[in-house]
Order: sequence, then structure tokens, then C-alpha cells
Amino acid sequence: MFAFDKPVFDWLYGLANHFWFFDFLVVFSANWLIYIALAAFLVAVLRVKNLKTEVYYLCLASLGAILSRGIIAETIRYANYNPRPFEELGIKPLINQYATASFPSGHVSFIFPIALAAFSYNKKLGAWLIAATVVMGISRVIAGVHWISDIAAGLLVGAIGFLIARAVLPKLAGRK
Repeated sequence: MFAFDKPVFDWLYGLANHFWFFDFLVVFSANWLIYIALAAFLVAVLRVKNLKTEVYYLCLASLGAILSRGIIAETIRYANYNPRPFEELGIKPLINQYATASFPSGHVSFIFPIALAAFSYNKKLGAWLIAATVVMGISRVIAGVHWISDIAAGLLVGAIGFLIARAVLPKLAGRK
């Protein structure tokens, strides 16, 4: 946990448990926005008329997500266990979450390279998916399962995974 995590967490978590509809939106965003973003990306890419383009962006997003969530984030979590806020502070989170390492956010590190792949294909869709990723991340802080540094690190890890995938795939696809 970083020095700024606790005050930012206190402020964001303090927004919860006051109004049922806000809590509903937080829980929905924290749990389900990732699936909506993924579905939006898949629908957009699968509507492409060019098979090579379709395959390229599906591979770019998939490889980016695998690298960032499956390899980089897990390596960081293994090397440095950071407890979740509900563990550290003894609070009740808005969503069910196992007491696993929180740094970096697995949700954010998974969906952010997909959002970046969408942005490289379709700027408007990509901007919406990047915004959805940020909303999802902040919702997970409000819900009490992440620190803000977990979200920031998830964005960084996702960006790194995307950049590695983008650097590798053009060579494999015969692009320059």
C-alpha cells in the first residue's frame, strides 16, 4: 500500500452505503462492466469484413490480456503480496471477493489491453472501453476490494501487455 492509498480509499469507500441505487451501480460496474466491455469489443471486431484484420485484432487483444493478466500481474502478485482493503481495514466490501493479493488489479490488467486494441481499431469504441475500464476500477475501490494504486498498476500492466503484443504480432502477421 502506498501513502496516498488510504486517504483516497477512505474518500471513495465513504461514498458507499448511503444510497441503494449508487451502491447498485457500483456493484454492477465492479462485477459486470468487464463482461459488457469484452462483449462490445468482440461484437465490433467480429463485424469486420476483412478476415485478416479481424484475426489480427482478436489476437492483439488476446495476447495483450494473456501477457498482462496471466503473466505480468501474476508475477507481481507472487513477488509482492498486498492485502485487499477489506482485509487490511476489517471492513465489509460491497461485493464478494476472496482474500487474494490486490496489487495490481486483475480485472483492470485484463480488460485494459483489450480496450487499447479496440482503440487502435476504432477510436470511438476504444474511448468508451477505456472509460469503462476506469469506471470499473474506481467502482472496485468504492466497493472495498482494491486500493487506487492497484487500479493504476493494472492500467500500467495492461498497457505494457498491449505494447508487447503489438510489437510482436506485426512481425508474426507479416506486417511492417
